[in-house]
Amino acid sequence: MKKFFTFLFSLLLLVSFAYGQNTWTLVSTFPTPNPPANSLSVVNSTTMWVVCTATGGAARVYKTTNGGLNWTLANGGLSSQDLYGVSALDASNCWIGTVGGSIFRTSNGGANWTQQIAVSGSFINGIKMFNPNYGVYIGDPTGAGQPYQFRYTTNGGTNWVIS
Repeated sequence: MKKFFTFLFSLLLLVSFAYGQNTWTLVSTFPTPNPPANSLSVVNSTTMWVVCTATGGAARVYKTTNGGLNWTLANGGLSSQDLYGVSALDASNCWIGTVGGSIFRTSNGGANWTQQIAVSGSFINGIKMFNPNYGVYIGDPTGAGQPYQFRYTTNGGTNWVIS
């Protein structure tokens, strides 16, 4: 029986190498200044949002609706700051987190962003919206000896409750 499982494991390993995805294909790059990407949110096979390090004096949020062939800068009204967490539901609705502890939301594809919360001394590590109303985020502690910021919303981010 041991030989059978060893054979089966070896066969599965061989098949995974033979038929696995062993190369990546470059589809495109971000427009100049081509900043480093920090987080991405994949909505479906065509729609993705990416948040980046601020470069060129502006926050950098990019969106694609054609599978990455073209990227559109979607940072309407955001100040120059590094962005990290991102969660999108579709091509219009997206939430982003900043290194300064703020969360912003757009409902018009990034043309305008509204600040929903600002936690001084924190850093938004990650955000996940499950639907237009319910979501969670984790942020760094606001000071030494303080707990991480685990918060949730049940109203689209109008209020974030610490848990």
